[in-house]
Amino acid sequence: MPTCSYLAPTLFIHCPERTLNPTERADEPTQRRNKVRIRRLILKLEELKDLADYAINQARLAGASYAEARIHGATGNESLLKNGEPEPAVLVESFGIGVRVLAKGALGFSATNSLDRKSVKQLTIGTVKMAKSASALLKKLLTFAAWKPVRKKGKGGESRG
Repeated sequence: MPTCSYLAPTLFIHCPERTLNPTERADEPTQRRNKVRIRRLILKLEELKDLADYAINQARLAGASYAEARIHGATGNESLLKNGEPEPAVLVESFGIGVRVLAKGALGFSATNSLDRKSVKQLTIGTVKMAKSASALLKKLLTFAAWKPVRKKGKGGESRG
């Protein structure tokens, strides 16, 4: 049974201090803060990948023939007006998980931003149930075509993939 877990390969680390020229180095306290931020992000990403794997395993146990879990994260600035007066802007992070399954020939998809195992398990089982229920309404059941991985040739003839 093909399964896939996906973790976005790009991280955006927002350093609100100031932009450095390529020849400048940040001062020691800034370097330490940035290293701490990077370590926290790495730990968060490992935790989220484990959660995606958990969702895929739960989908298998619930009867899905195919399952994938996608983690999405974003950071941004958030502003707020209280009684017409602006509050200081804050940096916010948000993460979520989406689960797509194929069960009894029908697709199901659900997503949440509740990233605890209990919520992800409920989401995944509900997604499989949704797909199984939808299969009764289909005239033709869905299947994925068999496929082989595509390998691109890089410079110098070596294959990447």
